[in-house]
Amino acid sequence: MEQSFSASGYEVVIASSAEEARDALTNNPTDLLFLDIQLPGMNGMDFAREIMTNNPVAVCFAMTGYATVYHFKECRATGFEDYFVKPFRVIDLLESAETALRKIERWRSDSRGAL
Repeated sequence: MEQSFSASGYEVVIASSAEEARDALTNNPTDLLFLDIQLPGMNGMDFAREIMTNNPVAVCFAMTGYATVYHFKECRATGFEDYFVKPFRVIDLLESAETALRKIERWRSDSRGAL
């Protein structure tokens, strides 16, 4: 993922836990995140809720290797934009990222600086 996103011109920040990601976001604010729902420590769903509370424009995507109907329903209720099951096609992630970033730009433009 990192290589594909970097090669496509994205600035990529990698973290192995929600706590590490929180620290990284302090120095590198971002509106687009791909979160594994099975993170060590705080799980990805709780972390996504925290991110979206602090940054309502943020778009979060769930990733998991343990697909269940419960996880899918929980991810939808959490507010994840989409849900990807491993192994996934990186092209699908790139297309989703492009769509999300266009949406974020539109939200910011339409709100005239309110966001």
